[in-house]
Amino acid sequence: MLDANPKLIVSSSNTVTPSGLIVRCVTPYECALGAGDPEMAGMIAKYFDQFTNGSEEKEKQDAKYRPHLEAC
Repeated sequence: MLDANPKLIVSSSNTVTPSGLIVRCVTPYECALGAGDPEMAGMIAKYFDQFTNGSEEKEKQDAKYRPHLEAC
């Protein structure tokens, strides 16, 4: 999906996790971070390079999850 429409990297939406939890207003990258899926997060993170200020946007999304990631 991101290959066809890279702008989805900054689109927020609601999603349902494999365990049935509804997560509201997250980007694809945030969803991968929140799910604890480093492989998926790494794959998605590559798309930030396609945008002007993409690294800043990635850092903004990282910041929301940094305390949790550092605690692991």
